[in-house]
Amino acid sequence: MKNTRKRALGIALSIFLLCSSTSIAHRGRTDGSGGHHDYKNKSGLGSYHYHCGGYSAHLHKNGVCPYKSNKTTTHIKKSTAPKAPVVNPNIRSVYVPSYTIKVNNSVVNNQYCKYPFFSYNNIVYLPLTWEHGQYLGFYANMDDSKRLNVAITNKIDNTKPLSLNNKAHNSKVSQEAFKTNSNILINNEVVYDDADYPFLSYNGITYVPLTSNIATKLNLQVQWNDQTGFSVNRLAKQ
Repeated sequence: MKNTRKRALGIALSIFLLCSSTSIAHRGRTDGSGGHHDYKNKSGLGSYHYHCGGYSAHLHKNGVCPYKSNKTTTHIKKSTAPKAPVVNPNIRSVYVPSYTIKVNNSVVNNQYCKYPFFSYNNIVYLPLTWEHGQYLGFYANMDDSKRLNVAITNKIDNTKPLSLNNKAHNSKVSQEAFKTNSNILINNEVVYDDADYPFLSYNGITYVPLTSNIATKLNLQVQWNDQTGFSVNRLAKQ
């Protein structure tokens, strides 16, 4: 009876040790790749197999874990707000007016002019070109300090037409002019920039607002009429 009991105890102990060794061989002590050697091929998978994530013994076909490949990971892409466009603070939207413009009581083809009179803040701007100077009796050039100096002259010549474009300006679409950030001289006197009506540059030409201040300094008379439009005339030099 004692022998039978001892024999049963010995068998149970052997089974326990066998199971323990198998468990250790197949579940614990995995290497950095998540697997370990099984030289006796107890798993039937060869001399090396994996236990990735605590799963049962398995192989990596083509180097891919079947358990990890079945897991889907959702990557949430962070939305980034679109960058606001960089706006040049010196840009001013101007319009070539559709109403009639007269210079010394003669209508000019302003819609086709290469350097037209334009409107900004409801004020008409005068381009300081050589041609406009011939019409209105002024001459603009750069002084030694690279400042634009406008000098009044007695010479008036309205016989030569202003330079024209092949295509008319669209009075309903704004054009881009640029604030010059500099002052000008009229008859060697500095005329300071006005915040509401700054000096502007368009197609490389400086434009000045025909406000009462500027018009007076240039000996010009400006008028507006709802029926006849805008006119600018040269006054006799005082």
